[in-house]
Amino acid sequence: MPINWKYVIEEAKKVAYDFYREHGIALTLRGIFYTLVEKKVIPNTPSVYRTLSSKLSDARLLGTFPWFLIRDETRAFTWGERG
Repeated sequence: MPINWKYVIEEAKKVAYDFYREHGIALTLRGIFYTLVEKKVIPNTPSVYRTLSSKLSDARLLGTFPWFLIRDETRAFTWGERG
């Protein structure tokens, strides 16, 4: 059965908001992924993880998923830095 990514992103938003309200910090992508797997929203596969990452990135750029709800502790960023 194909994955309904619109539904998955809405569920991810609920999971992320709930966690943020309860703990005062954002989840990582991995945290969102495993919570959705636990809730049986998506299967636990590397390809689904990569697709979730891509879909959440797109949603953030479109303004449909708030940036503050996902934290990325693996990347450093400095204002004015160019890659």
